[in-house]
Amino acid sequence: MPTKPNDFEVIPFNEQNLAKALSNKYLPQTEVSTKKSNHFRYLLSYLSTTGLAAGTIVIESPYVSKSFLNDYASYYALCFEPYEKHTKRIHFFQSEFGKRTFSSAIINPVGPASKKVFGGLNYLGHIVAKPLPEAIIGPTLLRTFQNVQGRRYTTKPYKINLFGKKVKFDSLVFQEQDTVVSACATMATWVALHKASRLFETTSPTPNQITSSAGNLFTTSGRSFPNHGLDYHQIGNVLKSVGLVAELRNKVVVDSNGNHKPQPFDNMFEFRAFLYAYNKIGIPILLGIRQPHGLHLIAMTGFHIETTATFLPHAGIRLNAHRIEKIYVHDDQIGPFARTKIMATNPDGAEYELETDLPPDNVNGYQQLIKSQVISAHAVLHPKIRIQFEEVLVEIKNLDFILRAITQDQENYEWDIYLDFSNIYKEELRQLTITGSIKRKPLFSSYPKHIWVARLRYHGVVVFDIIFDSTAIARSFFCIAINFHFENYIDMYRALMQNATFSNAIETRLGQDYIKLFNDELKRY
Repeated sequence: MPTKPNDFEVIPFNEQNLAKALSNKYLPQTEVSTKKSNHFRYLLSYLSTTGLAAGTIVIESPYVSKSFLNDYASYYALCFEPYEKHTKRIHFFQSEFGKRTFSSAIINPVGPASKKVFGGLNYLGHIVAKPLPEAIIGPTLLRTFQNVQGRRYTTKPYKINLFGKKVKFDSLVFQEQDTVVSACATMATWVALHKASRLFETTSPTPNQITSSAGNLFTTSGRSFPNHGLDYHQIGNVLKSVGLVAELRNKVVVDSNGNHKPQPFDNMFEFRAFLYAYNKIGIPILLGIRQPHGLHLIAMTGFHIETTATFLPHAGIRLNAHRIEKIYVHDDQIGPFARTKIMATNPDGAEYELETDLPPDNVNGYQQLIKSQVISAHAVLHPKIRIQFEEVLVEIKNLDFILRAITQDQENYEWDIYLDFSNIYKEELRQLTITGSIKRKPLFSSYPKHIWVARLRYHGVVVFDIIFDSTAIARSFFCIAINFHFENYIDMYRALMQNATFSNAIETRLGQDYIKLFNDELKRY
């Protein structure tokens, strides 16, 4: 039987046409912008002139979505209602063009039409619209905003094929929660595993596979599939099923009735340091949050470090992570890369809450800001990464204390502590303007695949990196190298360590350990 060519429609980008593109027989165009308020408002804002500045929509229909076919086979095909198995794929372009220009760009791979449609960063991404009465936003890939200084997104490279034209760009897949085949928390876990699968070379399960593999451990009522909510144990079960583990941070108190109640992170500085330490490498962080309407799980997909941060700690160690004032999240109730501010709630900035921006809805009266408190954080990791961030932080706090005591400088030290791949770390060093004699030592050293890096800046200038073995035993001294960035600092610290004096027993005990470490390392230069 001969196949019928896919149909496509090319229309200008505007509010009415976006609603038209997302609509289906269950949810007509007139209802999309009201019933799907949060998602529609967010995507409209993200793609409008204040965001990616889309100019044209191309609707590809019918489109066979592998993700939706998995859901269809596991649930919808067995329903009495004859749901359709084909979707629509809605593409967005920055330039303005018509159907003739688009056809020419597809048929002729070179020429002015192809350049107009696919040149540069003109292709902005796509949304798969599912043929359902609700949860119509299927797998979505949209470009991020411009990567300005201080802003870092968690993305991975994708290749899409549009009528034979291959397009490559970086993003991270998003999808609205389907309350039938996906439990609450499934979509955030699905997003996290999409990136983790590339980082750690593991499989990336579908949403219904995630819900099924979570099981029901009889810590909650209900059934294994469909399941309406995943708890910490079930999330851990999902990660274990693909060969990963979670570095979980949560605080639970027991009330007078013996009930275990989750409590928010009570220190903004510790919270930001944890997020930064794992997310800088691109590791997704699952954030359990408490909102006015209940508990929810979102996936952290980036952060923004402010050069002039509003709140920094008054005493103790100072970290680059303390400058994070905004994070970006995939929230299946809102949209991809949603900007979320970390807002201090007391004068010294230690206590905080999250505020997620939403475009205002003047018709239905929805709030523009969604406020929440963080009650848990899961960093999705390879099981060989055994040393925790806090264990590295303890060592650096000791060294920071000693350096301040030796130099009598309490203000100008700042640390950058993060997990990294040793090969990526070495590639970064190769690109820096460091003299060859200094580069030689770290580049030809043998490191484990995953390392912890603690980078010291003094008066804003990078002095050295301390490298920790992430696979080590925490009770051992797991520092494996000190790598200087400038030759003049080598002589300076050699003199400091040779002439170091301490005023009390604590300084002496800690100082001797680090003096030996530095002296051993300095001999290698």
